[in-house]
This record gives sequence, C-alpha cells and structure tokens, in this order.
Amino acid sequence: MTSYSARVGRAVRYLREVAGISLTEMADRCGVLTVSGWSRVETGATTMTVDQLQRAAKAIGKKPSEILAFVEAAP
Repeated sequence: MTSYSARVGRAVRYLREVAGISLTEMADRCGVLTVSGWSRVETGATTMTVDQLQRAAKAIGKKPSEILAFVEAAP
C-alpha cells in the first residue's frame, strides 16, 4: 500500500510538471535547500510539511485543499 505522503508527493509532482515548473524551481519556491531534498518529498520518502504544501500549491496555482482533493480522487 502506498503511503498518503507518497500519494500527495506524486500529485504535487504531476501538477508541477503540468504547470511546466522544473524540479529546481519548485525546490526553491518551497524553501527546500536541495533538488534531491524536494525530489524525496515528491516521491514520499520524506513527508511534506504543511508549509511546503502551502508553498507548492501557490507555486502551481492551486489551493492546498485542491491538491488534497486531487489525491483523494486519484485511483
């Protein structure tokens, strides 16, 4: 079973890619010091903080609740 953190991370990665935002730019916008650190968030290896979710949502033009609704709707 996939963890909820991993599901949220995958959703953010998908929405980031659709928005045309690079991994480097997203890490910067979310206050993560390294690209590999943000990559770990997107894969669910590291749990995304509420602050990071808020920053990620802003970066991709969504509300945090929209990201979580996207996660819940995904199969």
